[in-house]
Amino acid sequence: LNGGIVDIACGTSHAAAVTADGQVLTWGNADNGKLGHNKATGKVCLLPQPVEGELSERKVVQVECGKHYTAALTEEGDLYTWGRGETMTGGPGPLGHGDGKARKIPEKVFIGGKEDLKLKSIALGEKHMISLGLDGEVWSWGKGEFGRLGNFANTDQATPFPIEYFLDMDIVVKQIACGQKFCIALTEKGDVYSWGANDKCQLGLGGGLAMDYASMETLPTHVENIPERISHISAGFGHGVAVSESGGLYFWGSSLWFEPHLMTALKDHRIVQATCGNSFTVALSDAGQLFSWGKGFGFTLGKTGALGQGHANKVVQPELIQSVANYPMQKVEAGDKFCLALSGLPN
Repeated sequence: LNGGIVDIACGTSHAAAVTADGQVLTWGNADNGKLGHNKATGKVCLLPQPVEGELSERKVVQVECGKHYTAALTEEGDLYTWGRGETMTGGPGPLGHGDGKARKIPEKVFIGGKEDLKLKSIALGEKHMISLGLDGEVWSWGKGEFGRLGNFANTDQATPFPIEYFLDMDIVVKQIACGQKFCIALTEKGDVYSWGANDKCQLGLGGGLAMDYASMETLPTHVENIPERISHISAGFGHGVAVSESGGLYFWGSSLWFEPHLMTALKDHRIVQATCGNSFTVALSDAGQLFSWGKGFGFTLGKTGALGQGHANKVVQPELIQSVANYPMQKVEAGDKFCLALSGLPN
């Protein structure tokens, strides 16, 4: 692998990785061309294979997986996407090329049209996508239902469009995350903002049991009741998490916590990163240990389930994943009902 793996990503039924020399490898379910190559046997590719086309000649620094599509960011800040081009209802989809057509091979997306602006990070939802520009500007596109694009509307957007709220309020964003139908952003000041669907209180804005299917925020809204600066965020199917600079982890959503709740079960560990799947969470400590909780999904993944705990039961509070407790990890990523972890001590 010429130096090993430097980045990993999980979707609903496929996964991806970036090698040290910038090559993208994908595997799993091959439907909709989301693997970016033609090496699958039937509908499945069992082993990691390099993507094809122009991207194979570029050095990639980040890869992300959505439900039916994949995206990669090069070291120059160029974005490439591939997979399904439209939503089930005929919307433009999340690829950002403007024509709603599928792409079986990675193709470059032009941010800002002819300006061809460069990016520093990307985040993928189920049917929408957001990106972060070099100047802290946030762009969104894809399905607009539930206000997930953050532009005070529910309309779809076929090509990248800036989220004007951050521009108008002179807010500089440093990290972005996408859940299934919502988004979270972390600012340079350590504040958290969220927008989109809020039926499971996944925005962390309170509201209690009054939340229903139609609950939403169409503009980025400040997530309050976090008493310290945040250094990392993640979003899942219906919940979000934030890691503080002191190593605490705050959880909200899944119709459990309406506002950010400090996970005191992790108080003896300094958390540096966390990832959200479909109703489960995995946290990474500065010692490289992994802790998981939520649904185990034994009915879909066999005896071990998505939590890596050796059983298929639901886990209410964070528990150490014993099977890798003696093997430090540097990064963990959750898919819909599975996880990948990258070995080595956290940065």
